[in-house]
Amino acid sequence: MTNPATPTTSPESERLRTLQHYAILDTPAEPAFDRLAAEAARIFGAAASAITIVAEDRCWFKARFGITEAQMPRQQSLCGYAFRSSGIFTVPDARLDARFCDTPLVAQGGIRFYVGVPLLVPEGCSLGTLCVLDPVPRQPTALQIDNLRALAGEVVDALLARRRLRPPPSLPSAKPKRTVLIVDDEESVRTLVRVLIERRDVETIVSPDGRDALAKLRAHAGEIGAVLTDVHMPEMNGLEFIRTLRANGCSLPVVVMCGRVDDALLGQLTEQKVACVLHKPFSMAELEAVIALLPAAP
Repeated sequence: MTNPATPTTSPESERLRTLQHYAILDTPAEPAFDRLAAEAARIFGAAASAITIVAEDRCWFKARFGITEAQMPRQQSLCGYAFRSSGIFTVPDARLDARFCDTPLVAQGGIRFYVGVPLLVPEGCSLGTLCVLDPVPRQPTALQIDNLRALAGEVVDALLARRRLRPPPSLPSAKPKRTVLIVDDEESVRTLVRVLIERRDVETIVSPDGRDALAKLRAHAGEIGAVLTDVHMPEMNGLEFIRTLRANGCSLPVVVMCGRVDDALLGQLTEQKVACVLHKPFSMAELEAVIALLPAAP
């Protein structure tokens, strides 16, 4: 039997909520962070370094030096371990470490040396790491570790400064959130759906892909009442987009529209609490499922 005094939220859910408050995920490159990442690599004479933000299922690089990818799955990343450490996390030779020897970064990418420092914020949790990577195994020196700790402190200071510069949250609007965000890479689909929805006295915002949609959600926070998104898009597909929403604590109702859905995809959409799936081509009657998710008109 569950103890009534047991907290309903886990430390990880609280951490993800804190991460959302910093509004750092999927933001453009910034010189302050790029400089700190490059300095970390210089201290170690290493091939690569990164400022990594750890989300629910991915490690996203706010700044990177010598790394081409913008992110990688959390379960395949050394940062997914390092960000939870209480101090320096060092892997002298990842090929000899059973936890990491089969990961793509090591097995295919040739990385052997790794050292990372968690980015501990005043809320008492870690948002990610400042890390250094190299194909040559080694043991870091005490001076290198001290310098990396100092740089990690500067990264946290930059995160805090960035958050302070954000405009204060606006007061809640009394106007019902009767705006639908439409996300589809085909302009003809966006236009048709927009016209049909606006006939029901509902406002719309359109976006061509998941990454742009995230920016639109930030820009129109408090206005959007539901999201209607395609799944198959070339730039951050619909499933990635929905996962990012949920990782950032967004509970907006989401409806998916697509031409084909297999059992595996349907299971993934169910895990992300998708309200329903519309199969293209769909009728206006089916589109009413989206309207029904919005607050009633005043």
